[in-house]
Amino acid sequence: SRAAKEILIRLMVAPEWEVRAQAARALGYLSSPDTAGILVQGLRDRSFWVRRNSSLSLATMGDLGRASLQDAALTDSDRFARDAARDALGRLSVNGGALTGGKLTGGKLTGGKL
Repeated sequence: SRAAKEILIRLMVAPEWEVRAQAARALGYLSSPDTAGILVQGLRDRSFWVRRNSSLSLATMGDLGRASLQDAALTDSDRFARDAARDALGRLSVNGGALTGGKLTGGKLTGGKL
């Protein structure tokens, strides 16, 4: 719902990393394209778990999420954001709706599909 999405977006800037991490995870369940921007910001969070949940949530958003992850993996100025995006891309291969592994090396995803 719209109200839930707005609450989760506000929670992405909560002072507690645990709250931000759960908000990032929940945004993935909504799989709403207009939340991709806040999840990309989550890739730059100081908490590993917020970065990880943001990247995995982006991975559920189809082409937009995968494109956002690719862009972050290759060009983000934050090395931790790049790492989180690469990790999600490395895990991502859409095969009948299931997430299976792939590996990002040299800017290319192998062993999986985007």
